[in-house]
Amino acid sequence: MTEEFVGRPAAKHALHGERSDPAGGVGRLRRVFKISLPPDLATVRQARELMREVAGFAGLDDSRLFNLQVVVSEACTNAIEHAGTGVDVVAWVLQDRIVVEIESDAAFQTKLFSEETSQRGGLGIPLMASLADQVQVSRLAENLTRVAVTFLLQQDVAAEWESLGSSTSREPDRAKLLDDPRVHGVVLTPEQARARRQFEHRLSRQALEDPLTQLANRAALFDRGEKAVSRISPDRGSVALLLLDVDDFKHVNDTLGHAAGDELLATVGVRLQSLLRAGDTAARLGGDEFVVLLERYMGPLEPMKVAERVLDRLREPYGISSGELCATFSMGISKLDADVTSFADLLRRADLALYATKARGKNGWSLFDPAMMDAERVRRVSESDLQAALRAERIITYFQPIVSAHEGAVVGVEALVRWSRPDRDILLPGSFIDLAEESGLIVPIGYEVLEQSCRRLHEWDVTLPERRLQLMVNLSARQLRERDLVAHVGAALAAGGLAPERLALEIDEDVFAGDSLSVRENVTALRAGGVHIALDGFGSGSSSLRALSDYPIDILKLAKSFIQDAADKEESALLLAAVCGLAKSSGTQVVVEGVETRQELDMLLSLGCDRWQGNYFSLPVPPSEIPVVIASEPPAGSPV
Repeated sequence: MTEEFVGRPAAKHALHGERSDPAGGVGRLRRVFKISLPPDLATVRQARELMREVAGFAGLDDSRLFNLQVVVSEACTNAIEHAGTGVDVVAWVLQDRIVVEIESDAAFQTKLFSEETSQRGGLGIPLMASLADQVQVSRLAENLTRVAVTFLLQQDVAAEWESLGSSTSREPDRAKLLDDPRVHGVVLTPEQARARRQFEHRLSRQALEDPLTQLANRAALFDRGEKAVSRISPDRGSVALLLLDVDDFKHVNDTLGHAAGDELLATVGVRLQSLLRAGDTAARLGGDEFVVLLERYMGPLEPMKVAERVLDRLREPYGISSGELCATFSMGISKLDADVTSFADLLRRADLALYATKARGKNGWSLFDPAMMDAERVRRVSESDLQAALRAERIITYFQPIVSAHEGAVVGVEALVRWSRPDRDILLPGSFIDLAEESGLIVPIGYEVLEQSCRRLHEWDVTLPERRLQLMVNLSARQLRERDLVAHVGAALAAGGLAPERLALEIDEDVFAGDSLSVRENVTALRAGGVHIALDGFGSGSSSLRALSDYPIDILKLAKSFIQDAADKEESALLLAAVCGLAKSSGTQVVVEGVETRQELDMLLSLGCDRWQGNYFSLPVPPSEIPVVIASEPPAGSPV
């Protein structure tokens, strides 16, 4: 029975890990030597030099060294000639013999020497040999990938491995055995060796392959990309990179579940692989990001043509377990030029082009342009400035009063974020909110606004004890998906000494359109704790009536555009009346935003919508001015 010998590395050419000994070498391991040869016959002399070092360590005389060199160099030569690949040469010096392995990546066949030579010199090439016949000559079978040469140092070979042989072969924990200084090797059965090789193969695949899509992973992509960038020349075409991701992929996970998202990504991988030419690479960079590396393409328009084919194929419906799913994709394209010095540069340019596609509305592709770098630098500076402003407490809060015409009083305020610049300019949200969303800074900014607002409300409770103003604060989509949102809200209320019902959190209706599980859970928990939920911008998005019926809404805030349309169109006015009636019948409070004229206000009052805010009464003002605004409020029954 063939066995494998796993020994302890002990030389400057030390072999790290495990190697097999098809000769079943029994005895104490003294040293391991190793060399890897490229597929070039001129390098076979390196194997001969390695054998000289082996012979010197083992104490062989010159004649036996010559025989060993002849056998090994002939085996290497045959392997390289027949297989066309490089070989690994490993020499195991045991107590009683030298075992040399010549291993190739491809199958080869060879005959080293005659039976007569073997009998005279004690040389052999045992194949599936037992200890008793290990020096007999065996002709190697075809399609082998490993040749083993055994060179005997003693003729009286022991049949047993000293004392530890039988016990170590049964020991399940070989790692611990090899750490024991008394143990110089472990004998494995073929079944154990086969399981080990399978495990090593799986590890090798995991190191270079994405397990979900079976495409190349990030490590494999960078390795191939760097090689492609370094070896390309003008007469051999060029290199291009397509970077793409799934538009609104988080929405898929939130609404259909992560299993559905994984199905989608796996199918994307299959489709990408089917579109590739020989030599091109498809990889999953991470999450829902994919890369197509085009090598040696000819013609300046070829990458864009490939991009169109890829996007057309990926836009086709996906049949997943939960039903048919349609998805769109955004892509950035970069091409190798004189300014690109590494694959990382190429990827960065594709990322900038992808960003441009997203900014343009998604579902398409953009080709990198140097101007994108300038825009990126500006964006980075702005993001850095915004981070600095947050640290320096220059993110401040203004407040716009909410008026009740029925009560003739200011009954609440909406908190509105501002950026106070060092030059004393006050920036409105429209100039930095998108940046905050993209960078993730919207989360700490949102919490800062909430905490400032709760503190201000507490101050007004002290200075205006006759008032119990309601506070309305906007929450971003990112905040609503945060696991610790409820805890943050509770901490802000506690710091301001406020009851939960004093706070209403405004949620944009487009957030509800996603039907995210995390959003639904947070909204339910907040409301259960006493916080009111306001549906903001009703009438401006795509989910208006659904959100009103599906979610626990306490306050309905009508968008300014809704009111303007109602003032100009009779059918819009009828729709507004219907919405107000529906809200009242369900016990939902209605607040109208953006009231700017007396005509708009009169129309709202005629429909029974008596709570409103807008520039007609007051612009958003710093917190110090709220008492002044309250002092100028209209008397009951007279909204202005």
